[in-house]
Amino acid sequence: MISVLLPVYNEAEYLVECLESVLAQEGADFEVCISDNASTDATWEIITRYSRIDSRIKPVRHQKAIHPFDNFTSALYRAKGDYVYIFGGDDYLLSGFFKKAIEYLAVIPDLQGILVRMHYFSDKNGDILSTLPPVEFEENLNTSSTELVSFLLRNINHDEVFLGIFRLKDMKYVVNLLSNQSSLESVGLWLFIGIALLAKNGAQRIHITDDVYLMKRYEKSTDTSYSRSAEKSENGLKRYMSRIFCSIINTYKFYTHGIFNWREVLIILCAPRYHSSFGFEGFGPLFDPFWLLIAYPVRKIKKAVTGLFAT
Repeated sequence: MISVLLPVYNEAEYLVECLESVLAQEGADFEVCISDNASTDATWEIITRYSRIDSRIKPVRHQKAIHPFDNFTSALYRAKGDYVYIFGGDDYLLSGFFKKAIEYLAVIPDLQGILVRMHYFSDKNGDILSTLPPVEFEENLNTSSTELVSFLLRNINHDEVFLGIFRLKDMKYVVNLLSNQSSLESVGLWLFIGIALLAKNGAQRIHITDDVYLMKRYEKSTDTSYSRSAEKSENGLKRYMSRIFCSIINTYKFYTHGIFNWREVLIILCAPRYHSSFGFEGFGPLFDPFWLLIAYPVRKIKKAVTGLFAT
């Protein structure tokens, strides 16, 4: 059985389309574990209505907003399936994904995960903006562990590896190693690296679907992320330094539990990689404090100049 993990916050505008697309999947037994992070719109009313007509929906609502990581684990720890699929309440699935995934897992039972190819599309006009991850990435994801870590840091957006089907026991094992203050963006990458490196020696780690099965919404008219709305009231420098600390702690735990070797620790701590906060190359946590001296002021200046021209 597949347990669909659906952590949500203020998803009322998109949730009906999301749930309909999941419930329409065929060829596999599944449940939908929903965790509502104290939504203030009609999200919970929609969830309640659907749960009354379909017993596969297993919802929980938090009365007060919690950390997005905890909202995610709230869904994870209630899962009963052999596999989990992480899904966003503002996205929707195309038909046939669960059926195709189960067929592939039957052929290669040692597979660590199946990544779903997705269309990023504009919520404003419906245009397809990009299709990720590229099928050719599969070869890179099944190389040596050190090459895999290096490749991921340089080439992969967190959504591309976070939104896939993985074994429940592997997901729980890796989640229990992570700092619960990790940002959701970094959690996706940490989860994927940890699960992929648990693969048996010589076994295929990851399969990427040939066809597109996920529609990933971009340029949304409303912000449905609790983490982003909460960040607006936090000190940016403090938040960023917290992320650095979490990365160092996560690296240490992965090393002491045998997931990383010393080469992979050096790559994580020192290698250049994409930073979504700034939109260009940064460095690992070891050099982030020095990088921040340049990147943070540049971001502030860019914002000020943009606002000046806007007025």
